[in-house]
Amino acid sequence: MRLILALPYPVSTNNLFVNAKFGRVIAPKYRAWIAHAGQMLQAQRPGKIAGRVSVLIELCAPTQHRADADNKIKCVLDVLVKHRIIAGDDQHTVREVTARWVDAGEPCTVTINGVD
Repeated sequence: MRLILALPYPVSTNNLFVNAKFGRVIAPKYRAWIAHAGQMLQAQRPGKIAGRVSVLIELCAPTQHRADADNKIKCVLDVLVKHRIIAGDDQHTVREVTARWVDAGEPCTVTINGVD
């Protein structure tokens, strides 16, 4: 099985959490991204892929600022798990993850393939 999903441009791993009085909490920017990504996923009505998967994350940068593709992976995988599109983001489920830059298209396109 294969799923292709569009998501908003991911938040960098460096900006997912902030220090608060009693520890670390989800940053407002990340909370907003989670909500927006969830709405986009619901609108696409994706199925679920049981078992092992490979994930391709294609990023189209909204600006010319430098960004690390590897810092965009965590929030993408986490939202796929939160919405039960994949069973988990550990080594038993996600057997391969690739992130790459593209010159045009959606801010973030995720292709999930079932792996035998």
